[in-house]
Amino acid sequence: MEIKNFETIDLSTGDHVISFMAEGFWIGVGGDLVIEDDYGNQATFKNLDNGYLLPIGAKKVIKIGTTASEIVAISKRGLPK
Repeated sequence: MEIKNFETIDLSTGDHVISFMAEGFWIGVGGDLVIEDDYGNQATFKNLDNGYLLPIGAKKVIKIGTTASEIVAISKRGLPK
């Protein structure tokens, strides 16, 4: 996947709304990841490994329930001009 856009996820102050529609997440330190789509539907991905690329789209990462860290949202599309 050619990465055109990325954003480091910061959960220190709460949920993180991504500035673009992520097409995947790089998990630096493994654990659980809770994401939310544009419609408010949440999904939890359990026991992700260190260095795992999760190919799923989402607009928000939820702090409560997310135990993974060093997460980067990625997209192969550039931002609109």
